[in-house]
Amino acid sequence: MDTFIQVVIKDNSQEAQRRAREQELVSKIAELQELEKLIEEAKEEADKLKDEIKAEMTRQNTEEMTVGGYIVRWTTVISNKFDSTAFKKVMPELYKAYTKASISRRFSIGK
Repeated sequence: MDTFIQVVIKDNSQEAQRRAREQELVSKIAELQELEKLIEEAKEEADKLKDEIKAEMTRQNTEEMTVGGYIVRWTTVISNKFDSTAFKKVMPELYKAYTKASISRRFSIGK
């Protein structure tokens, strides 16, 4: 009989540990979401400031200006990108021969 009681106590202890770990994860998820919200708000504020600086540069019709000890540049960049969708339509076999799968992991939290 004593052995049975010890097993039950051990199982209850494991269940308590599982609940504690789960609660710790819930707290971490809540903190993560709060931090991500703060990051998004800060990013929005930074974008607003960038837009105000760009508006001033547009008003001055310049791509570079020196203000205080800062050099601010807002330059036009031209880049050439490979149109893989069009290439796939025109040369599907060659496209298939030179593509390879990549494996990644995505982290997300939903409710």
